[in-house]
Amino acid sequence: MAHPTPFNLLVKHAGLSLTEASLYLATPLDTVKSWSTGRSPAPAGALEHLGTLITRQILAAQDILVTQAGADKIMIECPASFDEAVAMGWPCHGAFVAMAARVIAAAPVTTGFIDYQPAC
Repeated sequence: MAHPTPFNLLVKHAGLSLTEASLYLATPLDTVKSWSTGRSPAPAGALEHLGTLITRQILAAQDILVTQAGADKIMIECPASFDEAVAMGWPCHGAFVAMAARVIAAAPVTTGFIDYQPAC
């Protein structure tokens, strides 16, 4: 079995599919697949961009945990579609899910979801 590539690990950790990574990085899907399998090395900029997304997910999760500290249940506003995830500032629904998973993993109480309510 081949070892995972740094690029592939970051893509998975960010919650992105290869298609979503391609869109997020504005890079052809075939190139992203090549980076993922290790056929060619991913450029440092692509790795940094994914790292920035992961850091943003961590910070967003921490913000939810801090702003709802002391609550009996932590509620996470959840997009129902790709478009809603983008409206919330995420590159795709998978990136939101990865952030929400961080909240759930760290929450000292149960968690739940509420529908995304766009600002007027």
